[in-house]
Amino acid sequence: MRFPTRPILAGAVLLAATWSQAKILIHAGALIDGRSDTVNKTVTVTVEGDRVTGVTAGYTAPDAGDTVIDLRNATVMPGLMDMHVHLTSEQSGTAGYADRYYLNPADFALHSTVYAKKTLLAGF
Repeated sequence: MRFPTRPILAGAVLLAATWSQAKILIHAGALIDGRSDTVNKTVTVTVEGDRVTGVTAGYTAPDAGDTVIDLRNATVMPGLMDMHVHLTSEQSGTAGYADRYYLNPADFALHSTVYAKKTLLAGF
């Protein structure tokens, strides 16, 4: 018995192409882009994959398969970075401060991974 692989393969390719074309549309009431001094009102931010691919004035109508995130009552902006963070310790009384003096460098570095993970999971 012969298995019909060509139709199945063609269907899989078409399905993958459809999924890859789906976009995320963020309808935002306001946008601070970080490049100008103005706040853009009533915009659509288009995300494809893991990239922002466009910002357009107004609310763009979604195509079939697109996802719309309704943030019309919110202001959106690029992610922020904490420019002053201590990955090597966490200040809880004198315990965190003293680690650097009584731990050997390898243990100090190992303990630092806990604080680095906390910082990453906080979104910074």
